Amino acid sequence: MSLLSKGSQRPAKSSKPRLYTARFDPYSTGIRYVLSKKEIDYEFVYINFQDKPEWLPELNPASQIPIMEIGDEIVSETFVIYDYLEQKFPQVKTQPTNPYLKAKDKIFIHHTKEYLTGKLTSMVKNPTQESIDYVCSVLKSINKIMGERQTDFLGGSSPNFVDYYLWGWIELLPALKAAHELNFELDKDSYSHYWAWVMRMDKDEHINKDRETHKVNLKARTAFFKSVINGSPDVNVGL
Repeated sequence: MSLLSKGSQRPAKSSKPRLYTARFDPYSTGIRYVLSKKEIDYEFVYINFQDKPEWLPELNPASQIPIMEIGDEIVSETFVIYDYLEQKFPQVKTQPTNPYLKAKDKIFIHHTKEYLTGKLTSMVKNPTQESIDYVCSVLKSINKIMGERQTDFLGGSSPNFVDYYLWGWIELLPALKAAHELNFELDKDSYSHYWAWVMRMDKDEHINKDRETHKVNLKARTAFFKSVINGSPDVNVGL
C-alpha cells in the first residue's frame, strides 16, 4: 500500500486500471465498491492529502481524488467515474438501463451531494446540534424515498452505484458519534426503511471486502477522526 506525498514520483503506467484514492475518503469508497462488483482487476495507490504530490494536477487540475487511470485514459470527478466505468465495463450493471430510473438515480445522487455530504464533512471537526438535526432531517427524507421505492436497495434487488455512493457517507456516522461522544439516535420506527437498508448494506460482500483490503473499520475510522480533530490527521492509523 503506497502512500504518495510531496516529492514522490508519479507511478509508471500500468497494464491494470489504477485508482488514485485514500483510505478514509468517502468519495472514493463508492468507486471501490463498484470496481469490486464489476469484478475489475485493478490496482490502487493512496494520495496523502496533507502533503499532496506535485504531479497530482497533471491527473486532475483540481488536485482532487478519486482519479481513474486506464492506459492513456484519465478520468476524474466521482459521478463522471461512475458513468465511465459503467460504459467501459458494461458486463456487470451498476446503473439502470431504463432512462427514467437512471434519471431518478442521478437526481438522488446529486441531491445527496448537495444536502448531505457537505454537512457530514463539516461535522468531522464541529458537530453542532444544528448540523445533527439537519442530517437527521435529510435521512428522514431518504427513509421516505426508500419506502416509496419498495425495494431492498435503492438499486432494486441488489445495490447499485447510488447505494454505494450513499453508503460511503452513511458509514461515517458511527465513527463521528464515537469520536465526538455524541448521543443522538435515529428512531427505529421513524427510520425503518433506512435501518433495514443499513442492515442489508452492512452485509454486502464488496463493502466487507473493501474494509478488509484497506483495513478500515469503526475503530480505525474513529481514531482517524480523532486525529483530524486534534489537528494531525493520521492516514496510517490502524495499518
